[in-house]
Amino acid sequence: MKKTLLITSILILALLVAGCQDLSQSISRGKLPAFGSYEDYQTYIKDMDKDYFAYEHTMSIDDLESLDLEVVFEDVRFIYEDRQDVEVKYFGVFEKKGNKDKPKLKESLSSKAKLHVAWEGFRGEASGVMEVRLPHEDFKEIRVDNVSGDIEGHNLRFSQVNLETVSGHIHFKEMHGKTLNLESVSGEILVSLSQASSLYAETVSGDIKVGLDKQDGDLSLSSVSGDISLSASQYACLIEADSVSGNIKVDSGVDGSGNYDIKVETVSGDISITNK
Repeated sequence: MKKTLLITSILILALLVAGCQDLSQSISRGKLPAFGSYEDYQTYIKDMDKDYFAYEHTMSIDDLESLDLEVVFEDVRFIYEDRQDVEVKYFGVFEKKGNKDKPKLKESLSSKAKLHVAWEGFRGEASGVMEVRLPHEDFKEIRVDNVSGDIEGHNLRFSQVNLETVSGHIHFKEMHGKTLNLESVSGEILVSLSQASSLYAETVSGDIKVGLDKQDGDLSLSSVSGDISLSASQYACLIEADSVSGNIKVDSGVDGSGNYDIKVETVSGDISITNK
């Protein structure tokens, strides 16, 4: 019987400062910088008059099938490298100095790897990034739950993908997956899919732009006021496009027949379905 390694990494930021408990309102990025990389961050903090935090944590990939990330305002970035483990670099800065309680790292066991960032009573501006560096292997499941941060990466390879953010963007190039669920309220969803068996993308006011190479299942794209654009190399599907007050454009060369369905819906947003 194959031995199973159960790993959970719970990253808790316990900043015990009196303030509002509504995280989406009490923590904001403000005018603080958005770091392009960990190297940019290290350069920035050398001569700054602000508190900062930085953690590096490495997990074995032995029997590691899924990742579960919960953050508040931090950008989450997935980076694939030639490596044999999973490395998480979590770093950022605060608006002011004087935070007496520094972030603490706590580890415990569970059935899957989970990194959870909890801000307790913190009020003010902060800027952070969570870099997840992965080997070139397929994993079973990834779930990211964010409030105001972006979720982005290149060549994401998971069977089950669930990405949710309130005001942040979801940007991915060359995403591979069987079941993809992407949701944002006001942020933009921009993805390029090499292959997808099932895709569900939804926004309220954010635009949705999807590029698809190969379709192996049903696609559902919906928005209230955002525009939706779908471009594919070929369409093996029945296409249903509906909008209450928005314009609908479908290329004449799009073949609306096949084994799968594509459903595109908006209330006031425009819809564009084209050939690559």
